[in-house]
Amino acid sequence: MRDIVVIFPNGGGVSAQGQSFKTPATGRYFLDSAKFWQYRPYAPPGGVKAHLYAHSGTFGTSSVPATPPTSPPLAASDLVPGEDIPESAALLEYKFSGAERILLAQDTPLCIMMIAFLAPIGAGYNIRIGEDSSSPTHPGNMIWCNSGAWQAISARDVPFYVYGIPAVDLTILEGENGTTNPAAGVYTKEEETELEVLAIPNLGYFLKNWLLDGEAAGAENPYPFIFDEDHTLEPVFELIPVKKGGRKPRIRRTRFKVEVPVLGALSVRSKASLDVEGSLAADFKGFWPVQASLSAPFNKTAPINRIKSTSTLRKILMEIVRDKT
Repeated sequence: MRDIVVIFPNGGGVSAQGQSFKTPATGRYFLDSAKFWQYRPYAPPGGVKAHLYAHSGTFGTSSVPATPPTSPPLAASDLVPGEDIPESAALLEYKFSGAERILLAQDTPLCIMMIAFLAPIGAGYNIRIGEDSSSPTHPGNMIWCNSGAWQAISARDVPFYVYGIPAVDLTILEGENGTTNPAAGVYTKEEETELEVLAIPNLGYFLKNWLLDGEAAGAENPYPFIFDEDHTLEPVFELIPVKKGGRKPRIRRTRFKVEVPVLGALSVRSKASLDVEGSLAADFKGFWPVQASLSAPFNKTAPINRIKSTSTLRKILMEIVRDKT
C-alpha cells in the first residue's frame, strides 16, 4: 500500500469526475456504495450521484466509460443533495438501492464516476473532488468530463472506495412427486437475505423433510432460508401412509371442508385450514395454499365435493400432512 496524497485543484466546479478500477478476481459481490473525497465552497442547487459504467480503452492509461456521459449507466446511486456535500474535505458516501445494487462480474474493469446534477455548473457552484498525483499511481486512471466527452488522465488518480455485499447462491432441487415455490433453480442474493421456500406435494403425497446440502433439515413448510453461504435445498415427498388394515384413501372422493379465515374471495398465497370428514379425519390434516386469484367467493365453509372440475376453484392445490398429535 502507498500513502494517498489527496489534493483539491483550484478552478471551477466539475460536472463529472472519477476513476477506472477492476473488480476482485475472487468472490462475487453486489454493488453497495462508493466514496470520494469531496467538499463544496458554496451550497450548490441540485445534487450529486455516483454512476458505475462499463469500461473501454486501455486499462490504466486511456480508461473511459464505454457510453457517453448522457447515456444511462450500469447503476446509479441515490441522489446526495447539494446542501449535504461537506464544506470541508471529507469522504462523501453514495449508496446504491434496489435494482441499482447490481451483481458485479469478477476481475472486470469498470469506471466509477461522481456526476453532478447542478444548475448551473460554474463559479459559485463549485464541487471539488480529491485527486492524487503521487507515485506509483493506482492501476486505473482518472477520468473527467470535458465539453460533454470523457477524457482520461493517466498521470493522476481520483481516490475512491467501492463497497460490495457478498453474493450467495441457493440451488433449489426439484423433488419427485411435488414442486416448490420458488421453482427449482439457482437463486443469487445478497448475504443475509431471507427467503421462504414452500414445498407443494402432488395429490396424495406429503412433505417428509428437506435436505440441506444432502442432510435432513426438518419438515418446516415453508422452509426459512438465510443466505449465509452457498447451499442446495431439496424437498423429499412421500406417499400418504395408509392405516394398518385400512384401504388406500381415494383423495379425489374424500369429503373436505375448507375453513376460510374471512368472508369473500381467496387471494394469492392465502391459506385455509383443511378438515377431513369421515374415517380419515383422525389421521390427516393440512392446508390449501392458493396459487392463483379466484373469481368465485367462498362462504364461511364450503364442502369440496361441491366444486366442479371446471370451476376456477380447482386452481387450489392441496397439501396434506400426517397428524402427529
